[in-house]
Amino acid sequence: MMLKCGRRHYALLLFAMYSLQAGAEEMCADLYTSEEAILKTYMLPINLEDPKGDFDKRIAHCDYRFISVNGLYLQYPGLKLSKDKELLDKVGHRSIEGTSDALENEEHADLVIKFGEYAESYNKCMLSFLGKGQSNI
Repeated sequence: MMLKCGRRHYALLLFAMYSLQAGAEEMCADLYTSEEAILKTYMLPINLEDPKGDFDKRIAHCDYRFISVNGLYLQYPGLKLSKDKELLDKVGHRSIEGTSDALENEEHADLVIKFGEYAESYNKCMLSFLGKGQSNI
């Protein structure tokens, strides 16, 4: 029995075959964060108590960006720009909206502090991960 396939079905079949052949590790090998990965990881919640768990989830989606927080200027907790700038420029960052030096109240101040601590831990995980694979960058 022969099935009839239109061009759309054929394209989907080719894409599926390519995806299976490439495998997730190969698709992520160049440490490039795709627009699809960005969108998928924006939908993931942030758990301030588990930056390592959040890091693992984002890496699974091939999101290699560092986290930045806002103040008078963008800050990258856990990074030393004097030595990490080239890597930061390569993989990019995502800014946590609502972090600011213009604090609205005590609760906002507490959240900004927690996000800073979270970002530092998260960025150190990312730095360690990317450092092991820098020969691939």
